[in-house]
Amino acid sequence: MKAKKKNFPIQGYGIAFISLLLIIGVLAIRTMAGRYLIQRQSSQAAEPQNFFFASDLLQADSASALYYIDPMTNSFTIQLYNYEPANSLRYTTADIEYSVEVTGGTTSSATRSLKGKQASLVTLEITPTSKEKTVEVKVSATKPYKKTLSAKFVLAKGNQYSITDNIGNKAAVLTIISTDSGGEIELTLPADLIADPTDSRLVKKNTLLYFNSPGSGIYSLVLLKNDTNHDWTRPETEFANKIEINEK
Repeated sequence: MKAKKKNFPIQGYGIAFISLLLIIGVLAIRTMAGRYLIQRQSSQAAEPQNFFFASDLLQADSASALYYIDPMTNSFTIQLYNYEPANSLRYTTADIEYSVEVTGGTTSSATRSLKGKQASLVTLEITPTSKEKTVEVKVSATKPYKKTLSAKFVLAKGNQYSITDNIGNKAAVLTIISTDSGGEIELTLPADLIADPTDSRLVKKNTLLYFNSPGSGIYSLVLLKNDTNHDWTRPETEFANKIEINEK
């Protein structure tokens, strides 16, 4: 009696083999697409990597930068620079050309470029127009890359400060309530009060003392007293960008 031949499911193996080829093909396409996206993103990031166009007050157009200016101020200044704020050794090598647009004020600054090949800084002087309560400044870099910086300046005393103290205390506490985007706040202190020298937020420029406000928020500063028999308590007082503490 002849043995029966076994029939192998050739058709099933064929379908499985084709499916395997399709899976390998899809994975290959995904891998190639992933490499393409990574290379494309890398090239896009590398192009403006060494382009620095920044300011002490103006921020990127998408940010809402707001500052208060003393209503009695005739003019104020804004600085533009072509280097990384934290490291002036990293600067834009090419010249930066830019335009300035001021709404509610004017600027007489003639310079419209930042020189490359070195760390460069330009100061814009802004003069508010009479009767205007808000000044908007917009600076747009046009070459070698496009970037816009802007901010609004309100002629009002929108921030507040107060001092907590008692007779016998060795130090008073200055509390600052900032409602704007921060920046330098000038501090004028009497001889009997000394700002904490270990506070890294305090910066001295020539004979002037400044508090670097990170932005809107509540901040406390320690003021050391020469005379513990004096009480420096002050109620909440409005200010724009300068705090002046005088003897009572």
